[in-house]
Parts: sequence; structure tokens; C-alpha cells
Amino acid sequence: METSPSFGQLIKCIHHRLIAEASRHFSDIDLTPTQAHILIVIHQAQDETARMKELEHDFHCAQSTMAGLIQRLEKKKLLTSFTLDDDRRIKCVRLTDEGRALCDRSRASIECAEKAMLSSLSEAEKKQAYALLQKMYESIVPSPN
Repeated sequence: METSPSFGQLIKCIHHRLIAEASRHFSDIDLTPTQAHILIVIHQAQDETARMKELEHDFHCAQSTMAGLIQRLEKKKLLTSFTLDDDRRIKCVRLTDEGRALCDRSRASIECAEKAMLSSLSEAEKKQAYALLQKMYESIVPSPN
């Protein structure tokens, strides 16, 4: 007898399919889904600028991991990094014009993937699914760092 996946397994399967679809969309612009997400987060920030510490926190990753991601985006000329004049310890990143253009393409790809994922749901079902997922997300207490 075949058993149904648990909630956690199903959420993980959905996540894997979304990542696979995003990877397919982003491969033609030489970005990973994580790199595209970083560009989008920076694009949404004030002055299209973000502090590295904030990105590490937002992406739940170590400084060395974020530094590597940022370095690869800088090599592609999608970001520039700099330190603050009043505190040289604080490293920031800012989108370049090329980064902004790819960000717009990335968002379009994400919207396309989400639209495909939700295509079998009615508007009421989409609202209900979103509300339930949000409620589940809010009920998870983050573990202390």
C-alpha cells in the first residue's frame, strides 16, 4: 500500500520542483536561483543597496557563504561592493545597471513559475492556500542561533 507524503515532505517536494523550474529559467542568464533572489532582495532595498550582514541574516547563511555569492555576482558585474565612509567595518553591495536588468528578468521568471504552480487553483483556493501557508510559517518558532 502506498502512503501519502507528510506535510513536511510535500512542502519539500514543492520546494524542489520550484528550484528545478527556477534553475531551468535562470540557466540561460547564467544565474542560480539563490543569486537571482539576492538580486531581487537588493533591488527592493532602499537605494538598491544592502549591508552584507542583513543579507546573511535574510538568507540564513554564514558570512563566508554570502561573501562567496556576492563575489560571484561581482565577477558577473551585477553588483558592486563598498564600505561605509563613517564605518569601514560595514560592507555593502549595490546593484549595477546590468544587475538591475537581470533582476527584472529574474522576477519575470519567478512569476512565470509561480503562475504555473498555481494554475490548477481557483482564486479562492489561492487565497486559502496562501493564508494556510502563512499561518503554518508563523507557527514555526525559529531556533536560536
